[in-house]
Amino acid sequence: MGDKLQIDCISWRLLPSCNKDDVWDFIQRKFDIPISLCDFVMKDLDQKRRSWKYDLRTKFFTPHQKVQQHFAGLDTRVVEEQWKKLVHIWSLEEFKDNI
Repeated sequence: MGDKLQIDCISWRLLPSCNKDDVWDFIQRKFDIPISLCDFVMKDLDQKRRSWKYDLRTKFFTPHQKVQQHFAGLDTRVVEEQWKKLVHIWSLEEFKDNI
């Protein structure tokens, strides 16, 4: 799912709708969920994705570390290219100002 629900995309609204559709199709193949619950499931996925990013940030990112240190012991479920982009975003001054 890391290729569909990228962590380097700042907002759920900015994720391509085709990716969300692919995830919904995958979920429907795995589970018997009525289409009427699609909005609920997608909102739940958004929340889980945000929580996942928060956990990654608290465990593996410190603003004052060198870039190489952000990769030490990184969770194996994280796509490395996405992590690099996310570290870059978190390191930007305008991002720090909005926290």
